[in-house]
Amino acid sequence: LTMVNGTELREALTDGQLEILLRNGKLGPWSVASVPNLRVRTNSPRFLAVEIDVLESVTNSAGNLHGGAAATIADVVTTAALLAADPRPSVSSDLHCTFVSSAPVGSVIVAEASVDHVGRSLLFSSCRIYTGDGEGRSLVATALHTKKVVGERFVGLGEDLSDSLRSKL
Repeated sequence: LTMVNGTELREALTDGQLEILLRNGKLGPWSVASVPNLRVRTNSPRFLAVEIDVLESVTNSAGNLHGGAAATIADVVTTAALLAADPRPSVSSDLHCTFVSSAPVGSVIVAEASVDHVGRSLLFSSCRIYTGDGEGRSLVATALHTKKVVGERFVGLGEDLSDSLRSKL
C-alpha cells in the first residue's frame, strides 16, 4: 500500500476506469483526439505507462512526433496518473517539456508518468517518453507537470467513477 498526503492509497484505477478517463472524453475532447490509439501497459498507484503509435496526424514537417503532440501526451498521461492518486479536479499551472530526440511516424512510443507529490492545493507529476523497449530504448522527451486543485469533486465522470476515485484515498 502507498501513502498519499498522509492517507493510504489502496490501489490504482482499474483498467476500465482508465478507459473511461482516457478514451471517452472525460479529460476533454482534445485529450481523446490527441491520443486516439493509447494502450495501457502498466497501471499501478502513482505510476502509469502507456504506449501510443506515432501516426502521421501527430507529426511535424520532418515526419517525427510533433513537440506539441508530445506535450499533450505528457499532459494526458500525467493527469490520469494524478487522478488515480487524488480525485480532485485540477487545471495545469505549469507544463515544462524538454525534447531530446525524435520519434518517426510509424514508431511506437511509451509514455511513463509518475506522481511526484500530492499537496493541499498543488499536484506534481513527471513524464518520460521513449521509443523502443529495454536496453535499446531512446529518450524522446521529458515533462514536469504542476496542477492546481480547483474543487473537491471531478464533474463529468459520473457518480460511480467519481466515488471510486474518491475511495482510493
